[in-house]
Amino acid sequence: MLLLNSFVQKILFALIGVVLTIALLPMRALHWAAPRWDGLTDALNLLEPINKGAWYEPGKKQENPYFLPGDERFSFTPGDHWTLGFGKRNLTEDPQVIANAKAGRYYVAGYGRMKSDSIMDDLFAKAIYLDDNTGRGGILYASVDCIGLSDTDVNQIRALVWDWARAAKIKSIQIAAMHVHSGIDTVGLWADIPEDGKDPAFQRHLIEQTALALRAAYDNRQDGRLFVADTEMPDMMEDSRAPEVFDSKLTRFRFEPSTSGRKDVYLLAMGCHPEMMGPNNPQISADFPAYAAQYIHDKQGAEAMFLQGAQGGLITVPGLPKILDEHRAGNVAYGPSMVPDFGKKVARYALGEIGTLSAEAELPAVLNIASAQVDFPIENIALLLSAKLRILNHGIYTHCGKYYIPCEISYLRLGDRAESVDVLVVPGELSPEIAFGGFFDKTLASTGKDYPRPAIFAALRGYEFASRRQIVFGLANNFIGYIIPENDFYTHFWFPYLNIGTDKLGRGHYEETVSAGPKTAQLLSEGFDGLFQRVG
Repeated sequence: MLLLNSFVQKILFALIGVVLTIALLPMRALHWAAPRWDGLTDALNLLEPINKGAWYEPGKKQENPYFLPGDERFSFTPGDHWTLGFGKRNLTEDPQVIANAKAGRYYVAGYGRMKSDSIMDDLFAKAIYLDDNTGRGGILYASVDCIGLSDTDVNQIRALVWDWARAAKIKSIQIAAMHVHSGIDTVGLWADIPEDGKDPAFQRHLIEQTALALRAAYDNRQDGRLFVADTEMPDMMEDSRAPEVFDSKLTRFRFEPSTSGRKDVYLLAMGCHPEMMGPNNPQISADFPAYAAQYIHDKQGAEAMFLQGAQGGLITVPGLPKILDEHRAGNVAYGPSMVPDFGKKVARYALGEIGTLSAEAELPAVLNIASAQVDFPIENIALLLSAKLRILNHGIYTHCGKYYIPCEISYLRLGDRAESVDVLVVPGELSPEIAFGGFFDKTLASTGKDYPRPAIFAALRGYEFASRRQIVFGLANNFIGYIIPENDFYTHFWFPYLNIGTDKLGRGHYEETVSAGPKTAQLLSEGFDGLFQRVG
């Protein structure tokens, strides 16, 4: 219990800082002598004496028994119709969860160490089953109102549905988070290190309920038609980190059941942090997506499931600085008071009540998905320390003296050659320019270099099967933090990843402190290149 004392923690991390400074001196000297040297991973091996003194040592890589590669080749021959099922489970209606929230048993995954005191609105695990009826199998996709889930959590969910899903010829099981900053901490990082912010009972509850939502989606399947439309929402999100690049659209999928009297199902994809509740908020909430879904249900009688997009780097709601200022001034109710109306406005865009919703296009019943395993090297010493303190439960492993975090990526394609949507399914919080383009050139990038490869969608457009509609589903199957273009990846000179670096132009680089390392974007892009070549 001594380590839980904040004063002892400060002393402990001051000592760690001194050791790190001394250990990193050879690396800095080498950097001065050879400025283009890029051996940060190797340099961190200097810290191995510290690592071996920690309480947890990652082992060798384990084969993932719940990985599904999807389609080896893509088909463009449609089935007769779509089949879609929707399922959801309430994560916070359980009396014990309500009592724990009121008693401050949960950490709120906001901006710091904040205990809950109530539930403003419920958290859900929502899921769909989707099949094109071509005989090649369907997919399951869940979106959970939480900050993030590790690969370990994802595989525990998959394990609960594995037998019946494989018998049902499911070819892909995707579990994503909405990255809700007013939800219950499901990663462990929102308490004071070395305390784990996760609540084990709630974690088990979430895993079980998400599995039940997946089963309900399959059991509730019905035949129908699938439509896509999109709308620009220029006043609903902004980019807080240069360059200002983000997908300003909300993409709307609407499933229309064939059976008379059955209600539509909406899938809404947008890339924006749900963090309107603010930093000092103690209330559990799913933020604005909860109120958008409620508005759609009230107006249409339809269910709505949100899918988080490319919101790294950092795409957030307008007016967040004002929310932060109000919280610092003690007006903690300011953010929560704005959330319902903001959510309602998002829903009105989605329904075409405001804005310029495009005409719906019907997607032919063609479902393709291809997945690959990509392991990212970890250079972030803070992330490693969190794993060694058993806060993070990711499947981190060592190879040749370096640390890796195993992940999955997927290329999902809905529709035939004439009308379709391309979707990149990625772990973590993707900087939009990695998918869409718009990188800093060498005159503005913090490293003084150009980005060395095309954006992922630009590479995809080199294939004749590429769609004109291209979107991202993020935070899927593993929580690995921000994915940042390596030409603008900058860390603090003396305390990389432990403090926010400021580059030559005076820009802060907070996102790097919550990232695996600078090679993530490269390996992600190469992984998608491999998928595109495989299925084309």
